[in-house]
Amino acid sequence: MAVSGFIQEERVSMSAAILAVVFVILAGIFGVVTGFSGLTGDLEVALGSLVISVILGIISAVLQFVVLYQWSNVLNTNIKNTQRVFSHMKESLKDPLRGEIGFFVNRIEDFLIPTWLYWTYLVLYLVGLIPAATIVGLIAFIVLAVFLSKVFQTTNRISDLKDKLYSYLKGQKGLGLDYSVERIPHRSIGIFILLFIITFGIYWAYILIKMSSEINQYVSSDEKVRTEFERIYSEGAQEA
Repeated sequence: MAVSGFIQEERVSMSAAILAVVFVILAGIFGVVTGFSGLTGDLEVALGSLVISVILGIISAVLQFVVLYQWSNVLNTNIKNTQRVFSHMKESLKDPLRGEIGFFVNRIEDFLIPTWLYWTYLVLYLVGLIPAATIVGLIAFIVLAVFLSKVFQTTNRISDLKDKLYSYLKGQKGLGLDYSVERIPHRSIGIFILLFIITFGIYWAYILIKMSSEINQYVSSDEKVRTEFERIYSEGAQEA
């Protein structure tokens, strides 16, 4: 079993996440200029800053869509690669660990993030930009919350299961793994929505960058553990 047989795992673009936040901040600044200019009667400046604000907002939205898509794509690819590793183990091992791994493999299929949530959010968001479709924008936010809830659940549950299984392998099987998987911190969608409202969206900017970094760290550390485990497992199989 070789690492080259895995699906290539990409990373979330930190540049896209950071630029998305930068552009949304700039869009907000020009939005304030628009309002101030409108109040002072400088309609030419108000119109110009409004156009710039809208353009910057669109660029930021596009970058956010890219990052959200990468979140689900990176995590789903990692889940599929994990399933390949432990499916192979389940077929090869003949001791009680086989049952533990089989349970893990069967459960991990439920962790995949449904892509239809992302595309539904994208379509609803675009429709919600129409002034007469404000309610659609609200529905888009609800779909986004459901999507994020699934992302949070996936990162939480897969981290819990991997911790359990790798601890079992170290403790019960004596495998000397030199690395550990970086956990993605547990998050609640309820707390996310609350902080999103309280901070007027600033918390979302924080999460966009922070979680992108955490997903990349998680995937990089997991690749190291898989590679190390594969090496130890292969050596053990050869000796047997």
